[in-house]
Amino acid sequence: MTDPIQTAFDFVTRNRPIRDTADALEKSRNSINEATTEIRKLRLRLTHTPTVLLVDDEKKTGEMARRDCSDGKVRLLFALDTDGARDHLASGEIIDLAILDWRLKNGESGGDIIDECVATCRETCVLTGVMPPDDQARIREQYHGQVKIISKPIALHELLNMYL
Repeated sequence: MTDPIQTAFDFVTRNRPIRDTADALEKSRNSINEATTEIRKLRLRLTHTPTVLLVDDEKKTGEMARRDCSDGKVRLLFALDTDGARDHLASGEIIDLAILDWRLKNGESGGDIIDECVATCRETCVLTGVMPPDDQARIREQYHGQVKIISKPIALHELLNMYL
């Protein structure tokens, strides 16, 4: 009578190359899927002019951003307050990146529209001079890395290079 343990061991030993091949095929399939996703992103970048929504209560910031984006590589939407930002978000336009100033005038905050930006835009970041640590922790926890918090000052072209 054959030993069942020895039979199982022989079976596993003989079929190890099959398992290794199956694992290698699975890894290849995952690599191909990842490469396909990257190719789609690159194709979109080549054929699509990214749209950026900048929400800041300083008109000078908007004017400088418009100058920086005048080469046509980026389409800029600018809002001085959350109502203006909501109008842009509701327009149905595809917004690739929302840049929100944390502190706006009249007690408003870019934080007031984070939910809408995360739901509508491909990427969202919050610019902050000083943001209370509790707010930073809450945003990081609530949005699981979907919202980036970036300290000022930062040049617009550097920010765009990070995302687009």
